Amino acid sequence: MRIVEWDELPPGTEEQVHMMDLSAGWTPQDFKTLKELIRLGYPASDYFALFAMEGDQVLSTVRVLNLPVTTRLGTESVAAIQGVLTRYDQSGKGLARKVLTEVHRRERSAGRRLSMLWTGRTSFSHDLYSSLGYSDFYTPQTAARRVTRGRQSDKRYAFRKVREADAGLLEQLHARATRGRLGFTPRPAGVVTSFFRFGLVRPGALRLVTFDERPIGYVEFQSGDGWAKSEEVVVEEERISEVLSLLESLAGNKWLTLRGTFVGDASDELKRRGYSISPLAYYGMMGLQLEGKSVDMAKELGIPRRRFSCQLMDFF
Repeated sequence: MRIVEWDELPPGTEEQVHMMDLSAGWTPQDFKTLKELIRLGYPASDYFALFAMEGDQVLSTVRVLNLPVTTRLGTESVAAIQGVLTRYDQSGKGLARKVLTEVHRRERSAGRRLSMLWTGRTSFSHDLYSSLGYSDFYTPQTAARRVTRGRQSDKRYAFRKVREADAGLLEQLHARATRGRLGFTPRPAGVVTSFFRFGLVRPGALRLVTFDERPIGYVEFQSGDGWAKSEEVVVEEERISEVLSLLESLAGNKWLTLRGTFVGDASDELKRRGYSISPLAYYGMMGLQLEGKSVDMAKELGIPRRRFSCQLMDFF
């Protein structure tokens, strides 16, 4: 068994990678498109992915982003682990463990102090990550209620649908709203453009928040029969009440679910409006300290004090 980088995959193995992705229900990531996205600002590590191979067969993979994260010590680059996958007929052989161990070695050598990943807490993968030293440190809060009649908002506030050309504006609005916070801020330059181009985020699922027709924030919003949800609300704190009223008006007579940073920021207002709030979920973020003195990661990222910024586009 040998471990190779993305650019070291032998010719003709891209189809194997795609089929492995499809076996997990993932959309194949075209290699040519990925190279263009990285050029635009997609925050891949310099090797992007490692693969375990036996002969000419791709058996397991781990993909790695390098994201800026602000802690109490300042802003640093962390290893963001994604796409941990082993071919089903090769499971149980420790392949993912070997590839992750090599990722940790490389990231430690590059001077990175922390590694993070999202996972389901009831999955086999959670046990693997725990055995490698990862621990749970963050669960996005969820708030929900049946919106029967939207509260009237100030008519100077409005929504406008986002266009692909608004990517840079969204980055500016996010930087403004998260200034002085901890967590996934500042975002890498160009990352929203890369998300739009790759289809990871649809511009049509986002709306700019305007005040007197001037953009002041944005929200993610989706809806269906009887339900509506928003998992990214980026707005300065003094605007929370009016933006919540806009979301409720947009949801209409449906169950409205909110998740992530906004729930903590707006918790007092949400409670006043009768929302149920839960800190529980079957998924969350785990972290591993690669080097240095052991720290309480939740405390270092300001989670207990509501200083942590983590939105839908911060999932990896």
